[in-house]
Amino acid sequence: MYVCDVDYADWPLGERGVVAALTRWAYAHRKLKVLALHYDEVVRRHPRWVGWRTDWAHVVECRAIEHLSPESIPRIWLAPGLHAVRVLDPLRWRGVIDTERGELTRVAQNIDEVWQRSIPAFPATTLGL
Repeated sequence: MYVCDVDYADWPLGERGVVAALTRWAYAHRKLKVLALHYDEVVRRHPRWVGWRTDWAHVVECRAIEHLSPESIPRIWLAPGLHAVRVLDPLRWRGVIDTERGELTRVAQNIDEVWQRSIPAFPATTLGL
């Protein structure tokens, strides 16, 4: 599964129900790929998710998008082959849910392209002396 946003400030990542659902989902040895411009808001607004991410570091990979402007970063939740939720107008909360195979393939290719050009970020733990 992929999720992509500028900073996840408006996502419900820290809600108990979301963390519980992600835990159930992760037990099936799946992977969550997280893309963001930066993770400052995630740390500030979603401490429950940050703790979950630490416990499930083997499932979650976070990367930073450096090559796109904030306006160009897609706001997407993608379950490849199943569904995609895309926010097209974040100011008015307008978007689309895709379930058609061709559109899902196109969305997956676009998000994979962003993933390939991103860099590792937001480590689950910080090691130091």
